Amino acid sequence: MKNIIFFLMMLIVTNMVNAQQSVVPPTSVKSAYTKSYSAQPVWSKQKEIYVAAFTDQEGKKNAYYSSEGNWIRTEREVPFSSLSQPVQNEINARFLGTDSRYELLSCYLMDSPDGIFHASLFKMSGSQITIFFSEDGKMLKREFKQ
Repeated sequence: MKNIIFFLMMLIVTNMVNAQQSVVPPTSVKSAYTKSYSAQPVWSKQKEIYVAAFTDQEGKKNAYYSSEGNWIRTEREVPFSSLSQPVQNEINARFLGTDSRYELLSCYLMDSPDGIFHASLFKMSGSQITIFFSEDGKMLKREFKQ
Protein backbone atom coordinates (compact mmCIF):
# COMPACT_ATOMS: atom_id res chain seq x y z
CA MET A 1 0.00 0.00 0.00
CA LYS A 2 2.84 2.39 0.85
CA ASN A 3 4.42 1.69 -2.55
CA ILE A 4 1.16 2.56 -4.34
CA ILE A 5 0.80 5.84 -2.44
CA PHE A 6 4.44 6.71 -3.11
CA PHE A 7 4.02 5.91 -6.81
CA LEU A 8 0.85 8.05 -7.07
CA MET A 9 2.54 10.98 -5.33
CA MET A 10 5.54 10.76 -7.70
CA LEU A 11 3.16 10.67 -10.67
CA ILE A 12 1.37 13.80 -9.43
CA VAL A 13 4.66 15.66 -8.84
CA THR A 14 5.96 14.65 -12.28
CA ASN A 15 2.76 15.90 -13.93
CA MET A 16 2.98 19.19 -12.03
CA VAL A 17 6.60 19.73 -13.14
CA ASN A 18 5.77 18.91 -16.77
CA ALA A 19 2.77 21.26 -16.71
CA GLN A 20 4.98 24.09 -15.48
CA GLN A 21 7.57 23.50 -18.22
CA SER A 22 5.18 23.44 -21.17
CA VAL A 23 4.59 26.92 -22.52
CA VAL A 24 1.93 27.89 -25.02
CA PRO A 25 2.79 31.25 -26.59
CA PRO A 26 0.14 33.73 -27.67
CA THR A 27 -1.15 33.55 -31.24
CA SER A 28 0.82 36.67 -32.17
CA VAL A 29 4.08 34.96 -31.17
CA LYS A 30 3.25 31.71 -32.98
CA SER A 31 2.27 33.65 -36.09
CA ALA A 32 5.50 35.66 -36.09
CA TYR A 33 7.50 32.45 -35.71
CA THR A 34 5.77 30.63 -38.59
CA LYS A 35 6.39 33.58 -40.93
CA SER A 36 10.14 32.93 -40.62
CA TYR A 37 10.57 29.27 -39.73
CA SER A 38 8.91 25.98 -40.64
CA ALA A 39 10.52 23.70 -38.03
CA GLN A 40 8.36 22.57 -35.10
CA PRO A 41 9.64 24.47 -32.01
CA VAL A 42 9.70 23.68 -28.32
CA TRP A 43 8.52 26.80 -26.49
CA SER A 44 9.79 28.20 -23.21
CA LYS A 45 9.55 31.55 -21.49
CA GLN A 46 12.29 33.69 -19.94
CA LYS A 47 10.67 36.48 -17.95
CA GLU A 48 8.44 38.15 -20.58
CA ILE A 49 10.26 36.71 -23.60
CA TYR A 50 9.08 33.63 -25.51
CA VAL A 51 11.82 31.34 -26.82
CA ALA A 52 11.34 28.88 -29.69
CA ALA A 53 14.00 26.16 -29.69
CA PHE A 54 14.22 24.37 -33.03
CA THR A 55 16.56 22.73 -35.49
CA ASP A 56 16.91 23.63 -39.15
CA GLN A 57 19.52 22.98 -41.86
CA GLU A 58 22.05 25.15 -39.99
CA GLY A 59 21.61 23.35 -36.67
CA LYS A 60 19.98 24.08 -33.32
CA LYS A 61 18.65 27.60 -32.87
CA ASN A 62 16.69 29.73 -30.42
CA ALA A 63 14.37 32.47 -31.68
CA TYR A 64 13.25 35.11 -29.15
CA TYR A 65 9.94 37.02 -29.31
CA SER A 66 8.20 39.64 -27.20
CA SER A 67 4.73 38.90 -25.83
CA GLU A 68 3.34 41.02 -28.69
CA GLY A 69 5.00 38.79 -31.29
CA ASN A 70 7.90 41.10 -32.15
CA TRP A 71 11.00 39.18 -33.18
CA ILE A 72 13.94 40.07 -30.95
CA ARG A 73 16.71 37.80 -32.23
CA THR A 74 17.67 34.32 -33.36
CA GLU A 75 20.86 32.70 -32.15
CA ARG A 76 22.78 29.51 -32.71
CA GLU A 77 25.87 28.10 -31.09
CA VAL A 78 28.84 27.85 -33.45
CA PRO A 79 32.48 26.81 -33.21
CA PHE A 80 35.00 29.57 -32.59
CA SER A 81 36.26 29.18 -36.17
CA SER A 82 32.81 30.22 -37.48
CA LEU A 83 33.11 33.71 -36.00
CA SER A 84 34.29 36.42 -38.36
CA GLN A 85 38.07 36.79 -38.54
CA PRO A 86 38.04 40.24 -36.89
CA VAL A 87 36.05 38.81 -33.96
CA GLN A 88 38.43 35.86 -33.64
CA ASN A 89 41.40 38.26 -33.68
CA GLU A 90 39.84 40.45 -30.97
CA ILE A 91 39.04 37.48 -28.73
CA ASN A 92 42.53 36.03 -29.17
CA ALA A 93 44.22 39.36 -28.46
CA ARG A 94 42.11 40.48 -25.48
CA PHE A 95 40.74 37.35 -23.85
CA LEU A 96 42.74 34.22 -24.72
CA GLY A 97 46.39 35.15 -24.25
CA THR A 98 48.83 32.90 -22.40
CA ASP A 99 48.23 34.56 -19.01
CA SER A 100 44.52 35.17 -19.57
CA ARG A 101 42.00 34.90 -16.72
CA TYR A 102 39.28 33.99 -19.23
CA GLU A 103 38.12 30.55 -20.36
CA LEU A 104 36.07 30.46 -23.57
CA LEU A 105 32.92 28.37 -23.01
CA SER A 106 30.87 28.90 -26.18
CA CYS A 107 30.30 31.14 -29.21
CA TYR A 108 27.08 32.27 -30.88
CA LEU A 109 25.96 33.94 -34.08
CA MET A 110 23.00 36.23 -33.48
CA ASP A 111 20.68 37.66 -36.09
CA SER A 112 18.52 40.59 -34.95
CA PRO A 113 16.60 43.48 -36.48
CA ASP A 114 19.77 45.55 -35.91
CA GLY A 115 22.03 43.17 -37.85
CA ILE A 116 24.27 40.17 -37.28
CA PHE A 117 26.29 39.98 -34.08
CA HIS A 118 28.69 37.56 -32.46
CA ALA A 119 28.62 36.63 -28.79
CA SER A 120 31.11 34.66 -26.75
CA LEU A 121 30.54 33.23 -23.29
CA PHE A 122 33.56 33.19 -20.99
CA LYS A 123 34.22 31.94 -17.48
CA MET A 124 36.28 34.25 -15.31
CA SER A 125 36.96 33.80 -11.58
CA GLY A 126 33.80 31.78 -10.96
CA SER A 127 31.58 34.19 -12.90
CA GLN A 128 30.35 34.09 -16.46
CA ILE A 129 30.60 36.97 -18.87
CA THR A 130 29.01 37.25 -22.29
CA ILE A 131 30.72 39.65 -24.66
CA PHE A 132 28.96 40.89 -27.78
CA PHE A 133 30.85 41.90 -30.92
CA SER A 134 29.95 43.46 -34.25
CA GLU A 135 31.07 41.52 -37.34
CA ASP A 136 34.06 43.83 -37.68
CA GLY A 137 35.35 42.83 -34.22
CA LYS A 138 34.25 45.85 -32.17
CA MET A 139 33.21 44.96 -28.65
CA LEU A 140 29.65 46.22 -28.16
CA LYS A 141 28.68 45.19 -24.65
CA ARG A 142 29.38 42.87 -21.72
CA GLU A 143 26.92 41.03 -19.52
CA PHE A 144 28.05 39.53 -16.21
CA LYS A 145 26.35 36.62 -14.49
CA GLN A 146 27.32 35.33 -11.05
